[in-house]
Amino acid sequence: ALIYRMSEGLVKAMEGSYLVDAGVPVAQIGYLSGGAATTAGLAGAAGAAWLLHRFGSGWTLGLLGLLRTICFALFTAHALGIITGILPIFGAAGFQTLIRYMEIVALYSLFMAVASREQPGTDFTVLACAQLVIFLIGSSLAGILADQIGYGALFALAAVLSLATVLSTRARIRRSSAAAIFTQ
Repeated sequence: ALIYRMSEGLVKAMEGSYLVDAGVPVAQIGYLSGGAATTAGLAGAAGAAWLLHRFGSGWTLGLLGLLRTICFALFTAHALGIITGILPIFGAAGFQTLIRYMEIVALYSLFMAVASREQPGTDFTVLACAQLVIFLIGSSLAGILADQIGYGALFALAAVLSLATVLSTRARIRRSSAAAIFTQ
């Protein structure tokens, strides 16, 4: 709960500013943030439900985290001038929105699965708040970091953190799943 979304706040908080600085028209940014986000939310929820049912939470969170890392790497490449044009960065932003909604479904499903039977509401709420707090800390630091080190370095940091947290999360889920099998 505390690490999986650690990197996301760094990118999401600066996404709009970066898109403006990259030359994406404000009307298109509004479309991406409004209507496309709603569509992505609905499609993401359905897609995540299917992945969870088919492959489980560990695999699903691993896949989504890797896709998020690729989106962050695209932001990095664009900010460093390795790739150019509005279409790649606009596509990365839209795809990252879809992935974000899918991750929330997968995370909340995992939180419900690990909540105790004695106090499931409290456990779920604590886990949901923990992942939101880490997201908000990243969001709060994003502007300061972007100002100090630039968009390219900020997005690169987010991509590295994203990959590290995905690998750590997968390992933790694997260990806890193995432990559950041996204690039954």
